[in-house]
Amino acid sequence: MNCWVTESSETVGMVDVTTEVVNQEPSVAARHFLRRYWGWILGVLLLFVGFMGIDRRFYEQISLHINTTDRTTSTRSPYSHPDFYQRTRLFWEICRYWAKWFGGLLAYFLVLMIHPRGFRLANAGLLVVVCAAATASIAQNGFSRMRPNQADSHLAFDTPFARWVNGVTDSGYGFPSNEVATAFALSMALARIFPRWSTLCYVPAILVFIARVLPGMHYISDAAAGGLLGSLICRLLFDRLDRWQQRLLPSPNPPG
Repeated sequence: MNCWVTESSETVGMVDVTTEVVNQEPSVAARHFLRRYWGWILGVLLLFVGFMGIDRRFYEQISLHINTTDRTTSTRSPYSHPDFYQRTRLFWEICRYWAKWFGGLLAYFLVLMIHPRGFRLANAGLLVVVCAAATASIAQNGFSRMRPNQADSHLAFDTPFARWVNGVTDSGYGFPSNEVATAFALSMALARIFPRWSTLCYVPAILVFIARVLPGMHYISDAAAGGLLGSLICRLLFDRLDRWQQRLLPSPNPPG
């Protein structure tokens, strides 16, 4: 009789442990999901709240005031600072070079010299950046969204591809941000190639994001869309190249 009681109690204990593990699994899965996709979630959230009105409010209440050169308006807002743009312009311009030829060449030769499979990976990263820049340029002309200083509303759009039809090569539009798309594609490519330095790889892209929004060159949603687009293109292309070129990238979860 005692033997049966002992077995029964052990069985109940096993059931309790199993139930506890099952109950913990959803929370563990949620934490894993958030840890892996928090950047995508943040980008979508910024895109959504931007179109809901934060875009224009941020531009008018912060970007315009801190970048004004009119000293008579310096008391209109606590954010006003007539010299802010001139004092920080060099820094923002340096940040933007990450999304231009300088950043691409620097990353290309860095991968070429450091990584044992540098040639293939450097060319793969170059392909990602070129595709991201081209896609963002086409999307800019397709959406034809006016920049903050071109209209009084953040929901102002021009005729799609109107500038290309008229022979103007520079789109002049803002959605999505071409430079942010290029910067995030480049940073994500480096993060995939050097997973140990992934956090550091995203710092230049974040600075480019800020450099386009804070001076009022783009709306928040412009930059968010650019970041999402560049990251998506990088992920899709690297996944393809990983299959086509016999595991081009190191495994994100190496055995042992």
